[in-house]
Amino acid sequence: MKPGNMVITAFANREHLRRGLVFCLLTGLGAFFPLEAKPVAGHVVGWNYTASVPNDLPANLTNIVAISSCAAGNYYCLNLALRENGTVVAWGRNSLGQTLASVPAGVQNVAGIAAGGDHYLALKGDGTVYAWQSTALLSVPAYVTNVAAIAAGPGGYSLALTKAGGVLSWTHGSGNYVLPSGLDSNVQAIAGGPAFFAALKSNGVVVAWGLNNLGQTNVPAGTTNFAAVAVDYIHGVGFNTNGTVAAWGASWSGSGQATVPAGLSNMVAVAAGGVKGSHSLVLKSDGTVSTWGEAQTAIPGNVSNVVAIAAGDYYNLAIVADWKISAMNVTNQKPAIRFYSFAGQHYVVEYATNLPPGNWAPLTQTNLGTGGDMIIVDTNAPGPGRFYRVKQW
Repeated sequence: MKPGNMVITAFANREHLRRGLVFCLLTGLGAFFPLEAKPVAGHVVGWNYTASVPNDLPANLTNIVAISSCAAGNYYCLNLALRENGTVVAWGRNSLGQTLASVPAGVQNVAGIAAGGDHYLALKGDGTVYAWQSTALLSVPAYVTNVAAIAAGPGGYSLALTKAGGVLSWTHGSGNYVLPSGLDSNVQAIAGGPAFFAALKSNGVVVAWGLNNLGQTNVPAGTTNFAAVAVDYIHGVGFNTNGTVAAWGASWSGSGQATVPAGLSNMVAVAAGGVKGSHSLVLKSDGTVSTWGEAQTAIPGNVSNVVAIAAGDYYNLAIVADWKISAMNVTNQKPAIRFYSFAGQHYVVEYATNLPPGNWAPLTQTNLGTGGDMIIVDTNAPGPGRFYRVKQW
């Protein structure tokens, strides 16, 4: 479902920076605001595959930039959501004392999250890690520093990917899995599930380890050029740099979660969820999602313009973008407007010298969305301020 004529507006003059859905005020001549990529914020939607699993999605899950659900998901453990301000929200089954207040006090300035079967991790902006069970913080080994990404598994087993490309592991319980050799460098992503784990090397090769009673760690021979990978209890799934999907492992009741449907392409993210509700979920560059496996049903109509996904047991989560200008740059009086675009949708940047009523004129031709950030530069901007808006359809 594509939105009709959605509009966001910005203004460039000598004032101050204020980010938001409607107005974004920039400092004036010679000022510079970095145009680095930032997570796209939005609100969370969730949907179930069985009436026995309640949809207990909290209200007001807005300004969310990341989500995580352990493979047992809403049915057995907590889900996590990371707000744009660096705080974490948790919800899920209350079997181990988990509640909406299950994030310990002091967990803040968070840049990444990971939900495990019985414990939870949060990556701080300084490269260190929080860990907790219920509402109690857990100790993290002193060697876990300079971290770029995290993953959580069963029995308190945790993984961290360092900024140097090496994988670290530790445990807070019974889970203790020996890291395969060759993961001390050149790793670009990690994934953790309730039974096995995966690391994506910089050469596109996936290394898997852990429980292998159903072929979970048997990544298909010759499968290379991976761009992303995810795992659950019995299967793994990933997509290649050309956007096609590969899966391996087993299927409950012949549901086929390890068998990729025909016609999937242009993938940008992947998730695997469930124990008895094992399934795969993929995000396409046009902001839509596809799913297959155990007990799958139609995707709800409000699941569009999606920028992130997570999968649990019989349960999925998605961040739907709250569309806005994400950054602006003014240097030598030439504003550059940055915003997220979805593949297959159309965008045009317009400008006006006053509001209201505003006499809008096109700054550029219509641009086709790329499934990523777009940057449009006003090469003819004069000294006085201008308003800008981006239209999507």
